[in-house]
This record gives sequence, C-alpha cells and structure tokens, in this order.
Amino acid sequence: MQVLEFNHLNKCKMGFFKHLLYSWRVAIVLAIHGIIPIIFTTYASNKILQNTKEKLSLELDINHLSSIKMSYLGHLFHAYSIVLFLIFHGIFPFLFSHYASNKILNDRINATSEFP
Repeated sequence: MQVLEFNHLNKCKMGFFKHLLYSWRVAIVLAIHGIIPIIFTTYASNKILQNTKEKLSLELDINHLSSIKMSYLGHLFHAYSIVLFLIFHGIFPFLFSHYASNKILNDRINATSEFP
C-alpha cells in the first residue's frame, strides 16, 4: 500500500476543504451505520469506491450483520476503525489515500465470495 501520495487531491479533483468535508461526511454516516448496522449499508462504500454524487437516503437491510457474518461488536469496531481513518485522512489527505477504499473493496469481495 502506498503511504504517501502528494497528488491525491488532484486525482480526486477536490481542494483541501472540499476533501475534508467529503471525508468527514462519509465518516459521520459510517459512524451512524456502526451503531445501527441496518441503516446506510452501502452509502459509505459507494461514496468511497465510486466517488458518487449519491444522496443520503435511509436504506435498510435487516439482515446486514448476518450477510457479512460479523457480530455487532466486530462490526462496530470495523466501522469505527474506518471512521477514525477518514477523520485523520481528511486532515492529512496525502497519507494512506487508498486505505479506506482497499478495506471496503476487500470486505465486498469477501462477502460476495462466500455466497454462490
């Protein structure tokens, strides 16, 4: 994983403050999802992986924890590790710029590979 990427803001086509707000908005939604796992199940991953203009909507997935085969506490820890990273990355955008996207992409691959 590349640690320093000084042209990250240029690649994202964002200024520092726009990137900061973008990262922190995703972190807030992910923090809420960490506490209440049945809501916002794809918003953060879609925003990070695809840089979409997706509006925030209350999507519900009652079976989210069982579909990802994770306990509530495991899910909470997992979500908050990414939240803390996003807060840090918002302030220092040149550090670990692909950590969250790689983590979420690996989670999606693992979740889909276990089900036929």
